[in-house]
Amino acid sequence: MTSRISPKVTEDDLREAMANCALIMEEESWGDKLWPIFERLERELEAMRSKTDRLAAARAFSRGSKHQTEARS
Repeated sequence: MTSRISPKVTEDDLREAMANCALIMEEESWGDKLWPIFERLERELEAMRSKTDRLAAARAFSRGSKHQTEARS
């Protein structure tokens, strides 16, 4: 049995999927059925951005703490 590793979804992937959904929603009579998918993509993108922002803030804090500790030494 081979293990399957799923590819990492990027912000660009999510934005492209949202753009495709929006295009279909505008052009197709049945496009409104895609709203739940579009909204899910929006939530995933926001969660990804939030995670990225929180990690960046933690790294910045960590760098600041190291500099403060080194200055005290």
